[in-house]
Amino acid sequence: MITDKTVGEENRKIADMALFSFAKIVAKINKYTHILKYNRNQELQQKMTNYKVAMGLGLHQGWAIEGTIGSYHKIDASYLSANVNMAQRLEGATKNYGSQILVSEPMYAIMSKYVKTLCREIDYVQPSETSDELMRIYTTDLNTSNLQEVSDDMLYKSLTDKRKIELEERNKIWDINFKRKQLTTFKVITADSDWVELRQNHSPDFNLHFREFYSLYLKGKWDRAIRMLDKLNQINSTDGPTLALKRYMLEEHKGKVPNDWKGFRPKWDF
Repeated sequence: MITDKTVGEENRKIADMALFSFAKIVAKINKYTHILKYNRNQELQQKMTNYKVAMGLGLHQGWAIEGTIGSYHKIDASYLSANVNMAQRLEGATKNYGSQILVSEPMYAIMSKYVKTLCREIDYVQPSETSDELMRIYTTDLNTSNLQEVSDDMLYKSLTDKRKIELEERNKIWDINFKRKQLTTFKVITADSDWVELRQNHSPDFNLHFREFYSLYLKGKWDRAIRMLDKLNQINSTDGPTLALKRYMLEEHKGKVPNDWKGFRPKWDF
């Protein structure tokens, strides 16, 4: 497992840009006209009320075994390991936390110092009952409600043209700017137009109050944490991680901290 002390500059860059690429995916599925038309499809809305195209994305890092699965007619690459399973669990947990992207502690650990500031710690869990290993979970705050709808210029281009344009874009960001030390990953991410749109309603004030609330939650001072919920609700009533912790404290435990509380959520089974 790569750690903060052993990770090289190139791996740190890859970790940063993985977060960036997932944020770009979130932006595209929430602003491209040819995708948004499914949200407005009356037949889909009749069958599934408030239907919306959405994706949950889990970011984790570690070793994996690559293999092929299929037949003579079709073969696909597949990846197998406990780390792959963890990424899948994080993806599934996005529904509980109301976040489009969840980042594991091992993944967070290898990101660059400034890109880490774009993430928010939202829970501390025991992923497996059979292991004493604990893991912090992070998200990056993205708001898709005010994205400007646009058409996808790449939609009707040939596959050859798409690959050429994607390669040129990759080289523009990755090779030229980084090799000449003109840009850091943090600058690339925060200057991107999609990122700016996704973060236009980001509230540092809310994050400050959330950190206090979250600290009380971990310390087992749930009575004080619960009293802070009204303040958080006034600033942002739809924050998924806040609502998830609220459900855990009030619905699962009736507002009473468990007698055996050790500062983390045991039996994390999403």
